[in-house]
Amino acid sequence: MKDTPVLVSMWGADNGDKKGERISLTTPGVLTKTDSGYVLKYSESQPDGSDSADIRLTVEGERVTMSRNGDLSAMMVFDKGCPFQGEYKTPYGSLNMNIFASKVHVHLDDEPREINLAYQLSLQGMYTAAHELNISLRERQNGERS
Repeated sequence: MKDTPVLVSMWGADNGDKKGERISLTTPGVLTKTDSGYVLKYSESQPDGSDSADIRLTVEGERVTMSRNGDLSAMMVFDKGCPFQGEYKTPYGSLNMNIFASKVHVHLDDEPREINLAYQLSLQGMYTAAHELNISLRERQNGERS
């Protein structure tokens, strides 16, 4: 199992209203090939340092499991057509979370490496919004950070 240093570039969109909130992030990470698929690890933080998290994406076929550990923590499973129930943990308590993935596309074997997700999110039984998350990876060059 070989660790490959990668540059993780992602953008996401909340399609809950006409404006849609967009986020983007570029950060260093590590992609590891496993017997059953891939593991991608990276860290994310707010520019002011107020919220940071370690992210682990486990990919097995077209199923993606995201573990987020930090100020806000959650474990989410994206498996097209299969509902997932879990908890979103905040410093103020936990929220019940439901995810329904309508798109799970994974291409990690060669360039361009990417993961594309589209899903609906509900918190505490209330529909929140439809979301998109697009992640692209490229191998980092010597000494490259982001």
